[in-house]
Amino acid sequence: MDTYPSSITELKCMGKYMTIYRWTPERAKQAAKKLISLMDGTAPALIPEAMSKIKIIDQSFSVANNFMVVIYEIVDEDYPLAMAVANYLADTFDMETYPLVSGDNHARIWDQLALSLD
Repeated sequence: MDTYPSSITELKCMGKYMTIYRWTPERAKQAAKKLISLMDGTAPALIPEAMSKIKIIDQSFSVANNFMVVIYEIVDEDYPLAMAVANYLADTFDMETYPLVSGDNHARIWDQLALSLD
């Protein structure tokens, strides 16, 4: 957003999310196979299309602690299709997903709050 909104209600959701994917040591091999299938085209036919709707911003692994963190964006109308990826991974990973707000938008919210408290 290039200009400040005139009110909080004008802020638009960016569709940015963070998901933490956790696996147990017993599921490590299955987790690796699932992640490889996302990249090599061996996942079910719907999954590559669903993956194309997800813009991955960052992906980091903590293999010693059995988890990875992915930050990504999804256009609102593509969210239902993109959820097919979560469904595909659900039998292998425990997932926690959190919506995110950019630092700039967070600051704008605080600016609006400060104005409303005066």
